[in-house]
Amino acid sequence: MARLGLEQDLVDRQVYERTLARFREAKIVLPTFAELADPRSIAAPIRSRLAAVDPDRPHPANVC
Repeated sequence: MARLGLEQDLVDRQVYERTLARFREAKIVLPTFAELADPRSIAAPIRSRLAAVDPDRPHPANVC
């Protein structure tokens, strides 16, 4: 059952697989909900990479 208009099940496996492949290729790592709630919980290596990235520029690391 969808709540708030959000799907609860995988709709298109091929799209999902292509998205995973693209994220891996671009080295994009999405933050967990816990990391969004408490950014201090983000692992030190990721935080150090973020320090070198302009927060206003498009960059794969900026999704954290």
